[in-house]
Amino acid sequence: MMRWPEDGGEIIEHYIARLPLNYAITPIYYRQALNSFHLAALRFGATDRQTLECWLRERGEVWARSTVQHRARIVARFLDALADEGRIGSSPISDL
Repeated sequence: MMRWPEDGGEIIEHYIARLPLNYAITPIYYRQALNSFHLAALRFGATDRQTLECWLRERGEVWARSTVQHRARIVARFLDALADEGRIGSSPISDL
């Protein structure tokens, strides 16, 4: 099990701040996706496949399929960045 970093909220803000985003509204979508995943990770206490699958199911009940796919790509890039920085062992999406 890969623990969610204790400073997850701060990490999200730093991650978004360093992205080369072209539109003023884009950070809103990133924050929405990453904060919703953050809440799921806090509930499960991990960033593993089970957490990811639960988050996808929950979001699928609220968002359109295309939105879930787009937000999942945002989360995937974020988890890859966390893994590259050594904040989590590995990304559950990359592990698949």
